[in-house]
Amino acid sequence: MNADQQAAIDLYRSLKLEKVDLRSYQVPGPVAEAFMKDRANWVRFIMGPIGSGKTNVNFFDKLTCANFMPRCSKGQFAGHRLHRHLEIRDTYQNLWGTTVRSWWSWFGPDVGNWSGGEGRKATHQLVFQMPDGGNLYFEIVFQAIQDADVDAALRGIEFTTANMGEADQQSGDVLTYLIGRALQQRYPPKRFFDPGTDYYTCVTGDLNPPDPENWTYGVFEEDKPTGHKLYRQPSGRGPNGENRQAISREIYEKMAVTNAHRPWWVQRMVDGQWGYSREGEPVYPEYDDLVHCDAEGLKAIPGLKLRLGFDQGVTGPAMLVLQWTPDGQLRLLGEYCPGRIGPTGFGRGCKVYLASEFPGFEIERATGDPAGFYGGDSETGDLAMFETVQQVMGITIWPAESQELNIRQDGVRQLLRYRIDGHKPAFILDGTRAKKTRKGFNSGYRYKKRKGNDNRTDPVPEKNEFSNPHDALQYAVEDLLGVAGIVRGELMGGRGDKIHTDGAGYDEPVGTVMINTDFDVYRS
Repeated sequence: MNADQQAAIDLYRSLKLEKVDLRSYQVPGPVAEAFMKDRANWVRFIMGPIGSGKTNVNFFDKLTCANFMPRCSKGQFAGHRLHRHLEIRDTYQNLWGTTVRSWWSWFGPDVGNWSGGEGRKATHQLVFQMPDGGNLYFEIVFQAIQDADVDAALRGIEFTTANMGEADQQSGDVLTYLIGRALQQRYPPKRFFDPGTDYYTCVTGDLNPPDPENWTYGVFEEDKPTGHKLYRQPSGRGPNGENRQAISREIYEKMAVTNAHRPWWVQRMVDGQWGYSREGEPVYPEYDDLVHCDAEGLKAIPGLKLRLGFDQGVTGPAMLVLQWTPDGQLRLLGEYCPGRIGPTGFGRGCKVYLASEFPGFEIERATGDPAGFYGGDSETGDLAMFETVQQVMGITIWPAESQELNIRQDGVRQLLRYRIDGHKPAFILDGTRAKKTRKGFNSGYRYKKRKGNDNRTDPVPEKNEFSNPHDALQYAVEDLLGVAGIVRGELMGGRGDKIHTDGAGYDEPVGTVMINTDFDVYRS
C-alpha cells in the first residue's frame, strides 16, 4: 500500500459517519428514466432543451450506480462500497457557476468532507449507511480542463464514473480519454474484490443540442460506436416535455415567442433539436428530427415496390430509395451519394447499392432532374447523364415534370407538416442509411447568409453536398402526384386542417415517475 492509498483510507476514516437524507427525487420524465436505467452502454449522453433536468439526472444517476456497486471483500473496506465520480467541465468559471452550485442544492459543503476553493479543483466525500449493511463511501471530484492539454489535465485520475457537463463545449478528446480510463476499472482496485467480481463503469454527458457540425453529432448520430447511446428529451413546448415540475409548457412557449428573432436558439434551447449552422437558415424548419427520423433504422416493407429519386448534382450525383405506403407515408430508406463520379460509375454503384441493401425488391418508378437528360449528342453517340445511368442500371428514369424550386420544396413541406390520422408523420427517413439527407434537414441544406450584418440570406439554397440528395428527394416527391397534386395539397390528404405547426407531433403526455432515493433506487 503506497502513501497516497493510505492517506485516502485515513481520510475516509476521519469522516463523520452519518446517514444523509437524499429526499425524494422526481425523475423528469421517461427519457431521463431510461437514461438512468441503462446499464448496457458504457457511454450515455442525455440531450434536451434548457431546464429539462439534465444536471440533476446526472447526479442521481451516479448515486444509483454507486448503490449497485459490489461490496469490497478484501482490505480495509471489506463489507463496504466505494465509488468515485469525476465531474468535468470546460472551464472553472462554468464548473463553479453552475455544476457545483447544482450539486450543493442537494449536498452542501457542510455535509461530509468538502475540500477545494472556487476557481480550482474540488472534492466532496460522503458516507451513506446502506440498507443491506455496510457503508457507501461516495466521492465526487469537480475538475475543469481549462486551457490544459486533456492528457495533462486528467493524467493519473482514477474513477468509477465520469460525466462531461455541457459536453458539446468540450473537446471530443476528453471523451476518448475518459473511456480509456473507465473501461480499465481502476477504481475501486480489483484487489479489493474476489477474482471475477465485476462492476459497471461509464462515461456520461449532458448537453443542450449544438449544431450538427459539433463532434457529438458525429459520434452519436453518424458513427454510433458500440456501447454509445444518446438519449434525446422532447421539445419543452411539446405535450410530453420533461421536467414539468420545474418548467411548464407555457414558460417554454413564452421563451419561443420572446426569442422568435433568434430561431436558431428556439430550435436548440426550447425544442431540443439539433441547431442549424450560423452560416445560414435551414430550408425546412418544419423538419423535426424526433418525429421525422427513425434513428435505429427503417425496414423496407415486403411486397411494396421501391421508388427512386435522382439528381446529377454540382458536387456529385445522388440516388434516394423510397417507399410510398397506401396510407400516404413516404419512407426514405436509403441514399447513395458517392461524391464526384462519372455516370457509368454512378450507375454501377447504384445497382450494387440496391442489390446489397434491398435485394429482391422491384422498382416501381424512378425520376430525376430534367437537366440530367440534356447535353447528349445522339449523332455522335454521346449520352446525357441519366441516359447513361439508366442504361447501366437497366431501368427507366423519367425526367421530373418541373424544375421549379418552390413547387418542389412545397411538396416536401406538405409531407413534413402533415400527420396521417393526426399522429403518424407523412414523411420519415432512416437515420442510419440516409445520413446526408438527414444532416441536410438539420443543418446542411440551407439558405446561406449574405455577407454583411443585415442577416439576409440568399434566395436559393446553397449548392453543396447536402443539396444533391435534397434535390433528388424533391424530384421524387414531385413525381408522386405531379405539380397539380402539390398545388391542390394532395400530399396532405386534401385536409389542411390536420397540419401540425407547433413542432410537436408527439403522443399524449407521459406522467413523471416518483422514486424514493433511499438507495434502493431501481432495485429489482
